[in-house]
Amino acid sequence: MFLKSIRYAWSIRRELFSYAWQGSWNLAAGLSAFFGVVILWLVLLLTGRSDVVLPTTLPGQIEFFAVTTVLLWIVIFLARLLLAPMVLLIADRAELRALRLRLRPALELIFDHNDAEYVRPIPSLYSARGEFFWIGVRNAGGQTLDDVTIRALDSWFTQEAIATAMGRRQRSNSPVEVSRWPALHPGAREIVQVFGLGYDSASSNPDYIFNTMQRFTLEVTARDTPTVRRVFLYDPKARPMFRMLSETESDQPTRSGALQSP
Repeated sequence: MFLKSIRYAWSIRRELFSYAWQGSWNLAAGLSAFFGVVILWLVLLLTGRSDVVLPTTLPGQIEFFAVTTVLLWIVIFLARLLLAPMVLLIADRAELRALRLRLRPALELIFDHNDAEYVRPIPSLYSARGEFFWIGVRNAGGQTLDDVTIRALDSWFTQEAIATAMGRRQRSNSPVEVSRWPALHPGAREIVQVFGLGYDSASSNPDYIFNTMQRFTLEVTARDTPTVRRVFLYDPKARPMFRMLSETESDQPTRSGALQSP
């Protein structure tokens, strides 16, 4: 570990000496008038010479000021050189955290099929007769995002389930807007209902869309921000009926949105 530290310090020796040099001379010149006498007497004490008095002539005072400035600069330079590795390490870590924050996606789509906040029952007299599907969006960045929009990309399932729930009466091949916010502040989270389906939505027709598993894609956008997309699965036989697929499973859905057998 010690040898690694020595190698690291040697590899950044230019940065170390640059940090130690910067400002040390100006700082020494500014403090020499205050600490010059103290430094001089310390030097005299260490060398055993206590018979030296402060100069009274102008040339002597100039020489005294120059000597104390140089001595103080040496002290400051060595102190900054010793502190340089720690200071540079703290600065590098802060820069790395800022870089990670910039590279981190600012928008997040949030869904947990095990959380009752995102899958809510459609109540009936005796038991739940279906589920409401909710989705959350969060600003995980450090700046306010403008014009935040959640949309469902076009598919058969999107048109039959989400577009109908959003009140769209005519079929269209364009994405379906689920919700929009004029601004989303850092750390803020919003949650919105997308649609609901009953457990009895299936029919006797085997090709009916709600009889089979379907994939559909939601995306969240904001001004000057990368778009985030997630693929969701509808399974009429599962409880709950909705879940968000992992990124490795988030293949693009087919035009109909139905899962295809390999």
